[in-house]
Amino acid sequence: MSSINLLPWREELRKTRNKIFAITCAIPTLAAAMIILLLHFLLAHLVAVKKADEVYLNQQLDLNKDLIKEVEGIDTKKKELLDRVSIIQSLQRTRVNLVRLLDALSRYTPDGIVLNKLSKSDKQITIVGIADSNNAISFMMRNLDKLDWVESTKLTDVREGSAENTSLKSGQLAFTVIMMEK
Repeated sequence: MSSINLLPWREELRKTRNKIFAITCAIPTLAAAMIILLLHFLLAHLVAVKKADEVYLNQQLDLNKDLIKEVEGIDTKKKELLDRVSIIQSLQRTRVNLVRLLDALSRYTPDGIVLNKLSKSDKQITIVGIADSNNAISFMMRNLDKLDWVESTKLTDVREGSAENTSLKSGQLAFTVIMMEK
């Protein structure tokens, strides 16, 4: 009688409890492993997306650098064109001055003066010519002084005529023109 197990249900209960324990340990372990695996894939995907974004942004930055260089080139061309336009506009504004100067010279040059050379350096006008008397030179200088756009007329050089004709005076008259704009 001693070899008979009176309570076989206890052994079965212990086996059942061991199975339940193994299952309850395995399920959370598997769930944790799956969560870790999913997190790993998710993070790997996010890193890949961020790297793709970085590559895209770098490409866009390179394109923008090229565009910036192009815009700088356009700005340089624009500045050059604006400089040219300003030069042309200043020439347009002052072109009437040459006409006024030649008109004044034709009006205020007396009969006894012959103009041989007319030169311009910035605002300084130099006239070289021959006069039959000092009075004619003085008359011309007074007439030029009366003009409001001429300042500081001065006689810079006067020479007596050649040996054949001593009555003629050769001279150089210089004056400054104030450039008038339209």
